[in-house]
Amino acid sequence: MKKRKLTWASYTGTKNLHLVNLNDLDADKYDQILNEFIYKSESINKRADARLLYQLKTFARRGILYSHKYENSNRFNRSGYFNLYRWCITDHHAARKVGSSAKKLWKFLFTTLPSGLVDYYDNSLIVDETVWAQWYNQISQTVTGSEKITTAFKSIIRQFR
Repeated sequence: MKKRKLTWASYTGTKNLHLVNLNDLDADKYDQILNEFIYKSESINKRADARLLYQLKTFARRGILYSHKYENSNRFNRSGYFNLYRWCITDHHAARKVGSSAKKLWKFLFTTLPSGLVDYYDNSLIVDETVWAQWYNQISQTVTGSEKITTAFKSIIRQFR
């Protein structure tokens, strides 16, 4: 049986991603890839990335990846999925060990790794709005209005798990 592409939804005013077809997530494969990422992430700052790691560990159950934007700012903090992107593309020596497993995890979730999505500046992350919009259109292109409503309802319920 062919694996169905994971489809995502985001809602006005946020870049949080909700997995529309959570039942299509191969949770065992996801856990395997995530565990490899966590194992190889020994070199990253566990305290700074603790919220990202928690989010990734609970994702298969909740189906939500948060972006964590600073209030009244165009910047995002390191606890959201944009930080996973950062680990995929950074040249920093601490990321050498974790970079390949970060890319594997990103591609498992989103299929493509867009160029120039996020830049790191002054201890926060800045998202290129044009790149994000193009990338989001790729990962959400099959979402209907009713799927978006159903996903929103399920996401609200899953937040309390």
